[in-house]
Amino acid sequence: HPGEEVSSGSINVGSSQLVIRTSSTVGDSALSRLIELIEEAQANASETEKLVDAFAKKYTPFVLVIAFCLCTVPWFFGEEVGRYWSLNGLIFIIIACPCALTISTPVTYSAGLAATAKRGIIIKGGSRLECLGHVKTVVFDKTGTLTTGRFSLSHLEAVGGSKSRKEILRLLAIMEAPSSH
Repeated sequence: HPGEEVSSGSINVGSSQLVIRTSSTVGDSALSRLIELIEEAQANASETEKLVDAFAKKYTPFVLVIAFCLCTVPWFFGEEVGRYWSLNGLIFIIIACPCALTISTPVTYSAGLAATAKRGIIIKGGSRLECLGHVKTVVFDKTGTLTTGRFSLSHLEAVGGSKSRKEILRLLAIMEAPSSH
């Protein structure tokens, strides 16, 4: 109909041609807002990320100082001793480097956020993703709608005696008939 808004990405399922005037930029689109939400979610650091970063800030300089000492001081005791301890210093820095720890946490969160976003679920950051790991029970308000896509009544008990079970079922059918979900 003339004058109505059309969302970006809409598909013309009719047989006639559509003439559409662009009224907003790509930055105003729903996809653009979705991308902003995902980027914002990835920027929110969780408690685990903060802990790993705080640990790495103290641990890394300590490891570098020890490795530097292992690679330099022994040279004062001769070339053979210097070579031996330089090799051990390099081995030490590779083994003791916290890179795997500091890189793995944000990469894991980004992968989790991307996987849920791909399935249509936006989680606002690693901290909230981490909280989901502690969830023991999830309660949904619709019977069967999320699992089968169809509403089903599993049990009905008439309480109070003012209406019969048949009357309650009739009223429920009237309420449910115009529903699209």
